[in-house]
Amino acid sequence: MLMHEGSMLRMEWFVRNFLSPLIVESSLFVLDVGSYDVNGCYKPLFQDPRLIYKGLDLEHGPNVDIVVKTPYNWDMLNDESFDVIISGQTIEHIEFFWLTLMEMTRVLKHGGLLCIIAPRGFERHRYPIDCYRYDTDGMAALAKFVKLDLIHASTNLAPLGAELSWYSINDIYADSMLIAKKPIDWTGVINPRTYVFKQNDLKSLTTGFVEIPNRYTVDNNLDQQSCSLHSWKNSRENQYERINASMKSSSEIQSFFENITPSYKTIEDLWHFCKSYNVLYLFGINKTSTVIIEYLKILGITITGYAVSDEHKCNYPETCCDGITINALSDINHVPNTGFILCLHEIHYNDAINALKKNGFMDFFILREYDKMAIGKKIAKNTRESLIIGFSLVEHCNLGCKMCAAFSQLSDEQYLDYNSFCKDMLRLQYLLGIDFPGVIMLSGGESLLHPQLLDFISLSRALFPNANLFLATNGIKLLRMETLFWDTIRESNFTIILTTYPINTDYYKIFEKATSYQVDIYAASTIDNAKSKLQEKIQVKYPIDLSGNQPFGNFICCYEYNQYNVITDGKFHSCSILPFIHRFNKFFKKNLLVSENDYIDIHKVKDFNELVSFSKKPPPFCRYCDIKNRRSIGKWSRSNRTLDEYID
Repeated sequence: MLMHEGSMLRMEWFVRNFLSPLIVESSLFVLDVGSYDVNGCYKPLFQDPRLIYKGLDLEHGPNVDIVVKTPYNWDMLNDESFDVIISGQTIEHIEFFWLTLMEMTRVLKHGGLLCIIAPRGFERHRYPIDCYRYDTDGMAALAKFVKLDLIHASTNLAPLGAELSWYSINDIYADSMLIAKKPIDWTGVINPRTYVFKQNDLKSLTTGFVEIPNRYTVDNNLDQQSCSLHSWKNSRENQYERINASMKSSSEIQSFFENITPSYKTIEDLWHFCKSYNVLYLFGINKTSTVIIEYLKILGITITGYAVSDEHKCNYPETCCDGITINALSDINHVPNTGFILCLHEIHYNDAINALKKNGFMDFFILREYDKMAIGKKIAKNTRESLIIGFSLVEHCNLGCKMCAAFSQLSDEQYLDYNSFCKDMLRLQYLLGIDFPGVIMLSGGESLLHPQLLDFISLSRALFPNANLFLATNGIKLLRMETLFWDTIRESNFTIILTTYPINTDYYKIFEKATSYQVDIYAASTIDNAKSKLQEKIQVKYPIDLSGNQPFGNFICCYEYNQYNVITDGKFHSCSILPFIHRFNKFFKKNLLVSENDYIDIHKVKDFNELVSFSKKPPPFCRYCDIKNRRSIGKWSRSNRTLDEYID
């Protein structure tokens, strides 16, 4: 099986919710159909000794205990010999899957559970063939065909509050899931002559699973949260239609803030794979492979060379432009602990794996397309168009969110000095140029609390006439702001970014007022456009590891890394959490260290290239951020200002 994070999360949920309660009384025999470990498998989920796990596939290899000659006849297995049968990313590769399903049902005990995960999306991936895709009704049909009691069927859904890794935005990599039970009085497959069609009730099949929360938006080219912003538009007869047709479009706003990160599990597995081998080759030469090498260099991992199939070696020189040798597979010595990282497009994986096996190499790591793309985007050096720089005008806030990532609820009343801001902005103009086309964001705390706010706004536009300028706010004070504020925002061509909360604030009146002043305003993704009502904001926890022992390589999975830069007192930080850690340290009397390597002084930087080169270097402070356990934990609430808001 070619495993990915969404599939692992679904199977882990099945084990936790359906099998864990059963093993309290007795052990369970589990059969994994299609278990060959191509790039990950389910076996780590079955470590409890009471779950007796066996893997079945068509050939010997990693994680295979039982080898069958054909997918359709398992005559070496007795009837009713397993309590649980699972299968993931397999049945789409079986020509006559219904025959395999009959064998699964035959060897499943009466009262036993079946769990199948299969794609609804994904590009063609032939292992060795690729035949089918499955939707919710298709999964239900599997259970109907072999007369199993249907417990759950869903496509691209997840339990309420689940992490985003469950989902595939745009359905590009969507998974479908089936859970069914073999009745005690099971009588065999359906009789097509007597079968009567009945439409499925999809809501009852999904058993509490929900669609991707509306707070996340979609970029049609990405399969991950973009965590971007979208234009607020009222569906009630276009009541709040945009007045000025030249105002920025929703897609333009999204393009400023779109961001994707690779799967944490992929990065974790890649790290362990690289550490397990003394000799490492990258199979394939392309833009992806050069990016992977750059990432591995940051981690201190050395690549021995590139590997290509023998028939393609004639197309390459002896060394690549980065000085790394290019080797035909047949020329690579069979030394112990040699591993290969596949950097080809997924459609070539099957040929690559066969070539590796033909040359006697069995240890390889497969990067899925999404993760390769995400690593490339995170590692890439910022351009003048893509660079985002933020200033925090106010330390404190008038809302006090629980688990605030900027720790504003812990801060004393304090405002950014205007003269200091002028000094830093003038230096930025020198480094970026007066025609800088990127993004400058003024935020907080709560930005509207600053008594000199209009001066900050006017100066920003005067120094950067071509930049995309934004003012971030929670909106609590917006309805009380006077005409001078709205006129300054409009004349300075600022866009208001409004984060909405389940509080006593009439956000629709705010949009009406902004429209009346011809001010461009966009809402963070908490408004349900279809229903014209506010959604409940979800709380996100950013756990901190006080010991500072987090794996260094995890920085690539951080949304903040090489994305949103913050300047405080002339210090340029490539992270929006790091510059405010002093608030956390002061309030909780901690000492999370910030070194001179965590920032760069813009008044000592020579030029733009030095600035953006620094922004792609992960700061040493990353060791304090528990990126793996960042998560949504429920509805928004106000802070109690206790340490457990940040510590697991």
